[in-house]
Amino acid sequence: MVLIGLFWRPLGLLTAAGMLLLLLGAVLAHRRARDSVRESLPAVVALAVTAAYLVVA
Repeated sequence: MVLIGLFWRPLGLLTAAGMLLLLLGAVLAHRRARDSVRESLPAVVALAVTAAYLVVA
């Protein structure tokens, strides 16, 4: 679906929005588990990249 989203913008935006929700859940799960910043960093970075894509797109 992500590959199709590269060529059809509405699907790409929907896919990115879904990824944003998924990553938001991941960050919240890390927070509830009281993980360190180092353990949570990959989810936070991926969330930031996805949010930046949605702002630019």
